[in-house]
Order: sequence, then C-alpha cells, then structure tokens
Amino acid sequence: VSMVEGIRQTGTTGGVAVGGQTGSAQFAVSANGILAYVERNQLGLSRTLVWVERQGKETPIPLPARNYAYPNIAPDGKRVALDIRDEGQDVWVLELDSLNLRKLTFDPAPDIAPFWTPDGRRIASFRSGQGMFVQSADGTGSAERLSESGTNPVAPRGFVANPDRLVFDENTTLGWSVKELDLQSRKVRDLVAPANANAMNAALSPDRRW
Repeated sequence: VSMVEGIRQTGTTGGVAVGGQTGSAQFAVSANGILAYVERNQLGLSRTLVWVERQGKETPIPLPARNYAYPNIAPDGKRVALDIRDEGQDVWVLELDSLNLRKLTFDPAPDIAPFWTPDGRRIASFRSGQGMFVQSADGTGSAERLSESGTNPVAPRGFVANPDRLVFDENTTLGWSVKELDLQSRKVRDLVAPANANAMNAALSPDRRW
C-alpha cells in the first residue's frame, strides 16, 4: 500500500539513498506533507588519496576523487589495495608507478577492507553476508573462502609471522573485538575482547609478532 501520493521528481532517477554504515534512508517529510530525499547516486563521498609524511605534509596522488576506503600498501611498496564504494562496492588494486587502477572483485555482494598477505601475492577481504576471502592479487584464479560465516561484519587486519593465522576485527551483538583465525583448522580465538568496550582497528607490528 502506498504511503505517499503525488510524488514529484526533481532530479534524475536513482532511488532513495541509504546510509553506508547504518542502512537508514536519507529523507524527511515536512509538516504540510512534502517529501524530500537524497538521491541514491548523490550521497557517495568523494575522497582523494594522499601520501602523508611524518611531519604531516600531504602530497595528493593524481587520481579522480572517488569514494575510496581502507587503502593498504603492499609489502613491496609498489601497489595499494583499497575498496571503492561509488559503483558497487569492490576491492581494487592501484599500481603506484603507472597509477593504473584495476578492479579485483566482481561479486554482487560488497567486498571491503582488503589486506595483503606477507608475500604480497594475495589479498584478503570481507564479503558482506558471506565471510572472509583471499585471492590472487593479479586477479587470476578464484577466491578462496577463509571463514564460513558472514553474519557479523569483520575487517581483516593482517597475517601474523606464521602466515597461517589472520588477525581481524569482528562486530557482534556484544560490540567490536579483535580475533585470530587459524587458516588450517578454521578455529577462531579472541585476542582482545573487552566486556564493556569496543576493540577494533588492530595494527600489527612490522615483524608481525605483536
């Protein structure tokens, strides 16, 4: 049953936008019954990629502004894995020498939070509703599933010194916590799981031991 009548379109077709983190629709209704909404393709954020020096100086990377998120530099320092959220939501690989931007994932479900394996040959990421996957950074072959459940949002944070273990953040009904996945047994254990607080955005030390 329609809840509103006499809708008048004031822009191009795109549907009602929803919040990227909450899923809330972006609209409002006035006291006299006028409905205003943000069009789906107008809500995307435009960001630029920059190099940041220790002193805080920023040097822009000459690429068009897009909805970039989670940039992660490869171990060889020549590539960046990131997800882009303006057309679908997929993982891309940026070649820093040529500034060539190549799409890596093509699944209809959103793929986010990419992270490199220590040898720089593969990239792990989270696929919404399905779990964590890892695949070749050059796009060959098929993705390998690392976790069986995709119910809770997670974000890969890095492989420890033993590459058979992956550290990741997970959001459950109790909040965010930091966990470790054994890639051989597929068993998960808590690393940091505070009772009344959130633990997230874990970062590994350069030697991957801490």
